[in-house]
Amino acid sequence: MNLRLLRWGDVLAFAAGVGLLFVLGLEWYGGDSGWEGLPVLRFLLALVALSGIALGIPGALERTVALPVAASVVALPLGLLATLTLLVRTLFELGGGIGAGGWLGLLCVLAISLGAFRSMKDEGTHTPHAKAQAERVLAVRGAPRPAPPAQAPVTSGPTDPSADPAAPRDDPGPASAAT
Repeated sequence: MNLRLLRWGDVLAFAAGVGLLFVLGLEWYGGDSGWEGLPVLRFLLALVALSGIALGIPGALERTVALPVAASVVALPLGLLATLTLLVRTLFELGGGIGAGGWLGLLCVLAISLGAFRSMKDEGTHTPHAKAQAERVLAVRGAPRPAPPAQAPVTSGPTDPSADPAAPRDDPGPASAAT
């Protein structure tokens, strides 16, 4: 496990996922907890929380970026869907009383979406880990080869008459043999 491999998007999504699981136990709308008061939405929120947690774990365990990229591709649309759904639900509940869990839950799903987006955006060759990986690959391949010349050298010598259509031919071909 190497925590230096984690990017801040991974850490944000992981922390927000753990926080969302905790926040689901608080009061959300009308005095009910998130687990009790959100009969259908609680499954989406639990899935979003798990996808945020899943974004942070492979980043610290893997040497490649394949699993963190896959996790961020799953977490981003789920987080955006949950953010939009909670935002609409919060707008409809403004007069009925929103508990701390409702506001914190909205903040957590927004943080998971932001973390997943940032994690996808951080994929590149500018990070120290990516540079070290590229240097290891180049060290295995050996010294770089020189670049090819800009133009092929021109050689002087006999030319191929079949390559030049304007050159006179010794063999008149089948058309003059018929006469």
